[in-house]
Amino acid sequence: MRNGGRRKTFASRYWQNYDPEQQGVDQMGRQIEVPDVDVAPKSLTIQVGDLLVFGGTGGYVRSGQTVLEMLGAFLPGVLVENGQILSPAGFPNSVVFLARHPGQAVIDVVTGDPFRAPQTTQLHIIVTS
Repeated sequence: MRNGGRRKTFASRYWQNYDPEQQGVDQMGRQIEVPDVDVAPKSLTIQVGDLLVFGGTGGYVRSGQTVLEMLGAFLPGVLVENGQILSPAGFPNSVVFLARHPGQAVIDVVTGDPFRAPQTTQLHIIVTS
C-alpha cells in the first residue's frame, strides 16, 4: 500500500455504492452449475446477470442472442505454486452462458465426443429482471 492508504478494489468500490433497498438483495448474479444437462428441466428461469455453466463440449444460442450470450466452451485450468497454469489435453468440459437482458432464449448444449457421437439438448431459458 502506498502512502498508508487502502487499496481500492472492485469489490470495495462495488459494496461502497451498494444499496440493498434500491437494488434488492437478490440482484447479484449467480453462477448456476448444471453438470448433467440430460437431467435438467427443459425450461429454466434465471435472472439478468446469472451465469449458466453446463457440463458439455459446446453449444450455441438458437434464438434470443440479445437475451443470453454464450461466452464459450472451456477447459479447466489450475494455477500451481510456480505460477504455471495446468490444463488437461482433450475436449472442453464446460459451456458458459451469461444472461444479459430480460426475455426468452433457446439454447443448444452439446455433450459427448464432439467428433464421433455428439448429443444436442435444447433448453428454453427465461430471463427475468
